[in-house]
Parts: sequence; structure tokens; C-alpha cells
Amino acid sequence: MEILLSISSLSMVVRLDGFHTLMSAVGAIFDIVKASGVEDAVTEVYGPCTTQHITSGKAIARALRGGR
Repeated sequence: MEILLSISSLSMVVRLDGFHTLMSAVGAIFDIVKASGVEDAVTEVYGPCTTQHITSGKAIARALRGGR
């Protein structure tokens, strides 16, 4: 994904690496399945604060471990 920003004579291309793309994808997946009860199951294992980080896509390693 590339976003082109131009401010006056400054041109900059912002590219999302694989990690940031994965964060976005995990956040989107949990957004879609939010009402299915997956969030409650994750809360039983990790706790409420960690669940917020996982479902927002911030805790990628925990999200991947929890998916096993």
C-alpha cells in the first residue's frame, strides 16, 4: 500500500511493511468477528486489557499464539 503525500515541493511515499499490514489485517479480522464471541474466548485466556491490544491489532505475537 502506498500513500503519496505532497506538501509544497516535498513529495513523500509512505509504504507499509509486512508487520504493519499484518497489524491492520488482524485488527480488521477482529472487527468483523467482534459479535461472534471470539473476544469473550480470548478474554478467558489473556484477560481484558490484553484482549483490547489483541483485537486492535497491537499484540501480533499474542494474536498468533492465541489462534493456534
